Amino acid sequence: MNLTTDRIASANKHNDSILKMKQADVEKINNRIVELTKENARLMDEIHEIQDTIKSLKETISDERSADKKYMELVRLDKNLRSKIKEITKELKFYEDNNECPTCKQGIDHSHKEHTINTRQSKISEIETGLQRMENEIISVEHRKTEIAKIHDKMNQLSFDMSGKNGTYASNERNIISLKADLNNTKKEAESIDTSTIEALSTELESYKDNHRELTIDRDTMGVVANLLKDGGIKTQIIRQYVPIINKLINKYLAEMDFFVQFELDEQFNETIRSRFRDEFSYESFSEGEKSRLDLAMLFTWRAISRLRNSVSTNLLIMDEVFDGSLDVDGVDALRSLLDEADGTNFFVISHKEQFSGSFERTIYFEKVKNFSRIAA
Repeated sequence: MNLTTDRIASANKHNDSILKMKQADVEKINNRIVELTKENARLMDEIHEIQDTIKSLKETISDERSADKKYMELVRLDKNLRSKIKEITKELKFYEDNNECPTCKQGIDHSHKEHTINTRQSKISEIETGLQRMENEIISVEHRKTEIAKIHDKMNQLSFDMSGKNGTYASNERNIISLKADLNNTKKEAESIDTSTIEALSTELESYKDNHRELTIDRDTMGVVANLLKDGGIKTQIIRQYVPIINKLINKYLAEMDFFVQFELDEQFNETIRSRFRDEFSYESFSEGEKSRLDLAMLFTWRAISRLRNSVSTNLLIMDEVFDGSLDVDGVDALRSLLDEADGTNFFVISHKEQFSGSFERTIYFEKVKNFSRIAA
């Protein structure tokens, strides 16, 4: 382009007619520069407006952490109260079904029995009333968490729109710089083009410019694509939608296994684990039993995510020696409860411990014969 421009400038140095033509080109370029400058001013106003909107939205969800903390506490209390009802109900059934102590064989005083039954029934009613209030509070907190999630979605969309406007603004700035360079070149051409070769040289120059514009567009397009494919691009937008759901499910399963820690994954899948009234912990800092609960919570979470987001669902889960590992007694009981509550799923639990055989619907025993395993007769 520079070589052709030099040749055109030399051929049209003193040509007035070509000068007028180039002056028209100059005016066109100037008009385009003005248009792009005005468009960028408008884009900058819109970007500032979006930034102000995002800032305002952030202020409306300043209670996000407290809402999450309150939700976890309510879920824990709800579970404790339900356990308390089961315990009192068990005691109540004992007094309702027995007139004497099964251990010492002494009769139970009727007035004592009646007083105890009334006391237990009253306590159950009181706890059930508290549970109802707590369930209403949980629904209220869940509603607030849903509102916060919607605001996050809106902020993400605004950020995406702002990124597009920033990209357009940057592209316009590059075009203005290019147009200013073209403007300078055109002024030179108007002063120094040879009339005998002007048409051929101009055609050649425009061809170079077209090629340059095509390459510039390709370069800008590749730049936009590169930015989208970076960690901070589309992938981040997708991950941001999944991470809150993943964290919510993991903590739900941890709570159901009586492991009350706050587990969070960030957008790079780095975990943060907080225990109540304690500092942050890493995965490696927990005991093997606690690690097993974390592993199981993540296992059930990925199954749930696959079902919710990818329409991938399976009614089969094979757990090989999970009960034989590092799970403690409470962890084993909690896992049993999870398995009991998972309707529609067939569980195959492989274990070398016979004490668990009575916990399942059926048991298949295997024996080794000549180094081959087979079903025992």
